[in-house]
Parts: sequence; structure tokens; C-alpha cells
Amino acid sequence: MKDALHTCSIALNPSSPQPTASMVKIERQTMIGYGGTFCIRVPVSYDIGCCFNPKAVMAFFRKVRKKFSCTMKGGKLILQEGKEKVTTNCIAPEEMVTLDALSEPVECSLDKNLLKRCADAVDPAHSAYVLQGIAFRDGAMEATDAKLLVSAISG
Repeated sequence: MKDALHTCSIALNPSSPQPTASMVKIERQTMIGYGGTFCIRVPVSYDIGCCFNPKAVMAFFRKVRKKFSCTMKGGKLILQEGKEKVTTNCIAPEEMVTLDALSEPVECSLDKNLLKRCADAVDPAHSAYVLQGIAFRDGAMEATDAKLLVSAISG
């Protein structure tokens, strides 16, 4: 789960006025991060449905966890291994709107650092939609805010 949290967190936007833009969603054994610019989906082995702030859970993974439980009870997500337990508030998955996939998911190996640089280059508040997201085409990813252009190999 730790790797999935790190990967999905790349897509989050904590400066957004929308509270779910800084949350991840677990639904149908998939973890989803969508901060308003792009969406990242990662398969996970947990069959729960909730949205939560990943920063609240990351402290639990300060050390390697081999066997831990992931449950929900009364609007709370509970991660527990032995006597160690982390509890955080969560909301229903229906409350977090995500970007619909335009086609079938494609297996790829994106460089997370390059993807982060592209995400930092966009301007989600700009009125021109072409400056609000990352373009993936011809094996490259590109982003701009009309002042800075980032282009990198996407695979």
C-alpha cells in the first residue's frame, strides 16, 4: 500500500480549494489519485471503499509492514499491525469525482520524477484548457503554463 500511496500522491493538488483534490480513493481494489489535472490509478489488494488523506496514513509506513489489516468502521479507516494502529477519517468513494478514462488503461513505466516536473509546470487555474494538463503522445509527456515547457520521455 505504501508504494501505491506514493504513486497516487503525485496526482494530488493540496493547494486546491476542493478537499478531495488532496485525497486518494480506494474502490474495487484500485487506488486512485486525482487532484484536478490528471488521474493515477494503481491496483491494490484491499476490497474497501473510502477516500482519505494519504499524509495521515504515511506515518504508519515509517517502517516495513509485512502483514497489516486495513478495515473501515464508523467513517474511519483503520490500519493495524499487532499493537500499532493508525486511524483516520474517511469519506464515501462516491464523494470524490475522478477523471474518466478516455480509453483502456495502458501498461507503462512512467518516471515519477519527470511526471512530477510536468505536473508542476501546468497551470490548473488558467482559462486556456491546454495549459491545465499534461499531454501524452508519441511516447512523450508535455506540459506548459505558457511560460515554461516541460517535455520528457513517457514510454
